[in-house]
Amino acid sequence: MRSTVDSRSGAEGAGRWLHGVIRETDLGLLSTVPGMTGEPVRPVRADGLVAVVSTVPLTEYGEEALRRNLEDLGWLERAARAHHRVVDALAGAGAVVP
Repeated sequence: MRSTVDSRSGAEGAGRWLHGVIRETDLGLLSTVPGMTGEPVRPVRADGLVAVVSTVPLTEYGEEALRRNLEDLGWLERAARAHHRVVDALAGAGAVVP
């Protein structure tokens, strides 16, 4: 996994976590779905598709930190449940590529 700096967040050391890609649709449900850190997820639109992302701190989700955190079962459970919650909500709008 590679992490990228999120210039939209205005904070250095922030990246994006991709939850899934869906076809363009009404995404009003996104305002109620918390992402990886509890803040709302957001859409990134292109060519009829929508990537649904969370802003995440690279100190926790950057390449080295993520490798380390994947060994921590408590952290892994929280991250997996947060990710699944978003994918599950997206599935209500149609097919999702997680």
